[in-house]
Amino acid sequence: MDTPQLTPAVLADAVRRLADADAVLGRAADGGWWALGLRDPRRAAVLRTVPMSTADTGRLTWAALTVGGVRVAPLPVLRDVDGWADALAVAAATQAAGSPGRSPRSGGSCWWQAGGERRRLRHRAARP
Repeated sequence: MDTPQLTPAVLADAVRRLADADAVLGRAADGGWWALGLRDPRRAAVLRTVPMSTADTGRLTWAALTVGGVRVAPLPVLRDVDGWADALAVAAATQAAGSPGRSPRSGGSCWWQAGGERRRLRHRAARP
């Protein structure tokens, strides 16, 4: 998953929202989306013509679903990690929000990897 700032509470809220909607869609800050939940997976057929990985993917996905008669509930907009700058921004925002996102196995660090490049992100908890 490319949204390491995602919390169990946000996922639980998405499941709750599916009780009153046919779908949930979490748009990404770059115009895509980070989550799509469907009560009936057959409803995804309306997405066959939606181009993926573009700055309009989120908007076009929402439009295709609603035009197709799918009742969509929004999820929070999150920044997904597609590159090093995204990784740094998400790490900083997560830290500022008070959720350092530490991995117990990595001693307080997490890793970002894409295109053969692997970098270590160190998180430091805010000090009182």
